[in-house]
Amino acid sequence: MIIRQALNFTVHMAAGMAFGALAIAACKAMKRRQDDHWKHSAPPESGEETVEAR
Repeated sequence: MIIRQALNFTVHMAAGMAFGALAIAACKAMKRRQDDHWKHSAPPESGEETVEAR
């Protein structure tokens, strides 16, 4: 019974650490994406020009 509880604790601890690492990586990626180094899309040149006209 003690071994089963120890294994259960170990598995849950490892899963929690993996989930925490994933959450940290996602937060860092979101912060990087909001950084000024990312380029914004260019505004359309004019509303009259279509894609086929190019």
